[in-house]
Amino acid sequence: MFVLKAFHGEAYHEVLQRLKHEFGKVSVRKPGASRGESRETYVVARNQRKMDRSLQPHKTGVSL
Repeated sequence: MFVLKAFHGEAYHEVLQRLKHEFGKVSVRKPGASRGESRETYVVARNQRKMDRSLQPHKTGVSL
């Protein structure tokens, strides 16, 4: 399992796509205690996929 506190910004959607590629299930949660105008969310990723070491890493400009 991988949990990430993320703020919506320039690379947010790119990070989300990368996580969806690397994990079988990805969900985004905004805690009820968080202010409505806050840009923070939590991303929970489960079931990491096995990586084929023979493939080149996917270059997105985002490091995880």
